Amino acid sequence: MRKLALVLLALSVLALGARSSKAEDMAAALDALLPDMGSEDVKKQQAPQQKIQQMAYNAGRPGADEERVALCKAMAAKIGEGTPVIARVWLLRQIEAIGRAEVVDAVAACLKDKDVLVKETARRCLQNNPTPEASKVLVAAMEGADTPAWKAALIDSLGYRKNAADAAVIIKQADNADDAVRSSAVAALANIGDKSALEAVAGAVGKGSEQAKRVETDSYLLLADRIAAAGDKATALGVYKKLIANTGHVKCASIIGLGKAGGIAELSAIFEAMEDKDVRVRGAGLEALCLIQGPEVVKAICDKVKTAPTDMKIMLLRALILKADAAALPTFVACAEDANEDVKIEALKGIGAVGDAGCVPLLVKVAVAGGKTQDAARLSLDLLKGKEVDAAMIAALGNADPKSAAELIRSLTARKAVTSTPALLKSLESADAGVRTEAWKGLGALADAPAVPQMVKLLSKADQDGERNEAIQAIVLACKRQQDADVRAQPVLDGVAGAQGPTKIALLNVLGRIGGNKSLEALRAAIKTEETQEAAVRAMSEWPDAAVADDLLGIAKGTGPEVRQILALRGYIKVIGLPSGRPAAESLKLYKTGLDTAKRLDEKKLVLSGLAEVKDYGAFQMVEPFLAEEATKEEAAQALVKIAEGVPANKSEEVRPALQKILETVKNRDAKNKAKEQLEKKFKAKAK
Repeated sequence: MRKLALVLLALSVLALGARSSKAEDMAAALDALLPDMGSEDVKKQQAPQQKIQQMAYNAGRPGADEERVALCKAMAAKIGEGTPVIARVWLLRQIEAIGRAEVVDAVAACLKDKDVLVKETARRCLQNNPTPEASKVLVAAMEGADTPAWKAALIDSLGYRKNAADAAVIIKQADNADDAVRSSAVAALANIGDKSALEAVAGAVGKGSEQAKRVETDSYLLLADRIAAAGDKATALGVYKKLIANTGHVKCASIIGLGKAGGIAELSAIFEAMEDKDVRVRGAGLEALCLIQGPEVVKAICDKVKTAPTDMKIMLLRALILKADAAALPTFVACAEDANEDVKIEALKGIGAVGDAGCVPLLVKVAVAGGKTQDAARLSLDLLKGKEVDAAMIAALGNADPKSAAELIRSLTARKAVTSTPALLKSLESADAGVRTEAWKGLGALADAPAVPQMVKLLSKADQDGERNEAIQAIVLACKRQQDADVRAQPVLDGVAGAQGPTKIALLNVLGRIGGNKSLEALRAAIKTEETQEAAVRAMSEWPDAAVADDLLGIAKGTGPEVRQILALRGYIKVIGLPSGRPAAESLKLYKTGLDTAKRLDEKKLVLSGLAEVKDYGAFQMVEPFLAEEATKEEAAQALVKIAEGVPANKSEEVRPALQKILETVKNRDAKNKAKEQLEKKFKAKAK
């Protein structure tokens, strides 16, 4: 009974936020949990471990310091040798998360424990304890360590803490005869980043085993990086220059260091690295070059470009691109005429980064020419900064040849230059179909409702199907930027009234896509006229909801040409499948009507596909008979497995035979796999 009471106490501490701040109450809660937590049975350990972890998490919340201290003291009292090792380790891990000064003495005692796991966990616990008291304990333990390995581990902990006050004692170990201790010391000093350690770390470089030498050299570099980051670039630069004669990653890091800490005086060494045979060294040189700042550096790079070999020239241009200094623009422009295409591409990218309106003619010329440089020129046209660039492009449109005009329009569209709308409307009057097509694309992206009347008026100039389709899309997009459906439809309706032939058909198509009562009235009128009936049917098939379903069904059931009936039925099937929110029963009636009306196999398959989206057992019943017909078996199978996902559990037995039949008879692998999944999901429990 007492054990049960203690467990309840622990749970109360967990659930109510440990209202009591008394350490003895916490201790009582822990007493209830420790026996199982120290068990050799892993399953018994899990529950008490999780409860203590949650207690620690709860006590560590902001504003609960009294509770945190109480729990830490209670846990610290249990980490002695009287507690099983497994439990001690778990408690130390929780103390590591929330412990402060109140646990330092108890944890410090564990640094001398005979159990290696307890000892190591205690070290990590103090390593993550943010108090000065923890540092003092770690320093004392390090100085009194009885083995090199333990001394090295304690130095690692001090290095992890990055406490500058600890650097002085660690420096004393930088010349230790033991490789592990010395390596840990220099690595810790590098991590702390104190300039006072520079001489000690430098003195350790090159001593001991090959592994120790690598650690020492890397630590020397890291310390230089820390010193440079702290602002003492001159001191760090001295280190990098000492190490640059090395090979491999040390050489690369030293070259990059020249960029971090150096200036114009280091450019010659960096340029030399950029011509090295080793690609890694060249890359380090490029990174170093990008790090050095200042107008004099940009000028020096530009001068170097004039005489550099091709590969280096490309890297220099990349560095200038990253610097994004307008002073490099003349260099980019000059290199855009280089004989090497890769150089040209980098130069064009640079123009995009720092260019201005004056660069538009050059970029358009290159873009129109095509080839490998076209994409770079186009991207740069699109990226040039400033409204004056848009203005320059718009002005250039007036006198541009067709290819250049199309390129300018493409870029204005990509730049989202809404101010170009009047110029794009003017471009619709061009004699060149390519220019007109590009202008329609641009207007679709940029024009709003006020531009629609002019767009409708100029639609008649679109004399090819491709251009006309772009025009339809553009007018639809522009119309939809007007929220009122009837208002946006009016310019199109006005255009329909005076249009003939393909233009009238195109405008009817627009009405079908933009919706609204007035558009629907116009399409219903057009559907009564032989000349426009097919176009109206096609337009209704694009309607945004099922409001036109009855109109289309009437045509499908009528006595007109078969092709028109087929178009109408397909349109009917399409619109009843649009999202509607109607009850499943109503949707099933609509699809049933579609099946009854369908005369051809293709339309029946379309209905089956639509029924797949009605997640209702009634849809399953409607589709299932088609599984027995060879002509529709595959489509029915795909629909049935999809419908089955939404069939309720109480209908599982009813769908089972069909799913089994799909598994056994259909060819479609996806349908078979899904049927198998559904069978396993719905009948797994029964199979057991």
